[in-house]
Amino acid sequence: MPSTRPRLVAIISGEPARDGSKDSPWTEKSRSAAGGIATVTTGLRHRTGRPHRRPAAPGGVWRADQRQGWFFREKCWRFRVTNGKKQGDSGKKILQPIHHQGGNAMATKKKAKRAQKTAERNKKKKKSSGLHDLFFPDFSKINFEEGLSKFIEELSEEPLWQAQEIINDAWENDDPKERVSMAFKALAVSPDCADAYVTLAEDNSNLWEERLSYYTLGVAAGRRTIDDYYFEEEVGNFWGLGETRPYMRARLGLAICLDEAEATDQAINHFSDMLRLNPDDNQGVRHFLMAALLKNGDDGGVTEILMSYSKDHSVEFTYVNALMSFKKFGISEKPKKHLKEAINFNQHVPGFLLGAKSIPEALPPYTTVGEEDEAAHFVEMFGNVWRDTPGALEWLKNETKG
Repeated sequence: MPSTRPRLVAIISGEPARDGSKDSPWTEKSRSAAGGIATVTTGLRHRTGRPHRRPAAPGGVWRADQRQGWFFREKCWRFRVTNGKKQGDSGKKILQPIHHQGGNAMATKKKAKRAQKTAERNKKKKKSSGLHDLFFPDFSKINFEEGLSKFIEELSEEPLWQAQEIINDAWENDDPKERVSMAFKALAVSPDCADAYVTLAEDNSNLWEERLSYYTLGVAAGRRTIDDYYFEEEVGNFWGLGETRPYMRARLGLAICLDEAEATDQAINHFSDMLRLNPDDNQGVRHFLMAALLKNGDDGGVTEILMSYSKDHSVEFTYVNALMSFKKFGISEKPKKHLKEAINFNQHVPGFLLGAKSIPEALPPYTTVGEEDEAAHFVEMFGNVWRDTPGALEWLKNETKG
């Protein structure tokens, strides 16, 4: 078993040295000139470890260190280098100790001085600046529960907060007339409530022109409540912030209305910018953008979206992927494989596309994955694209026979 006694290690000018002997533990060849001063650091190291080897600081002194599970305790020695011949030891430089002080004691004194200077400096800052308590508060004297309650109380007095609370209650109401009444009430409290305009567009208008007007007002209201900071520093996280969601809801409605009004280029600009603001796309904007791009004949843009959101296994992506594959490869095995994947996802879509089933006049507000309501929503959005693609419906019919 190795000895548990610490080993003496000498470091001269930052270079590792051999262990000293019992007779002359600090006798070692030195690169210093005869008559010069050499600073040597000796250390006690653990029997299982090695001292941390790094260049010595100016003057050759290392500080105490503790790295990677071993302990290194320094002692600082200063030696005068003399010619070995004068000491009767020919051929060697002899290091004569002229001063010794424990390294730990030196470090303790320096730490005490630094702490005293820091305390004096902080004391001066506290006297000279009233901001000290703001940036360096005494947390032991702060009642966080009381502060949070006060913050919520002050926030609840804001008109926009009150208007949003009215709209939140309206969304839980099943009566459209009641929702409309509550939306007007919310606007009376704060004209900057974007969600109130969204509610009116959904429940108080039958024509796309009316919806377009409400959504336009909603986008303007939402923009007024968002600082420029969000558009500079929070791009990519617009759905993750509660204060930007009303704006995003209103803008999606506006883009859909523009698409219905055949202002497809404007709609594409809105959809694309919304994906820039929120690439995670919690609203499903990419599906509306694909439909608009297909309407404009931009197959390259559609392919780019399919690649960007390759993990999207929705009915929109599976059937659009099959259509794009057919347009590129025609009647072949690859499009057939993609179509099979789409049919496995929702088997009701071919019936609506081929006319075997009719789309209801009033589409349900929610859809169920793999069911007819989901298929009806898909065909409402992408049906014309399939019909306008030469040979697509005939290919679909042949592949779904039997």
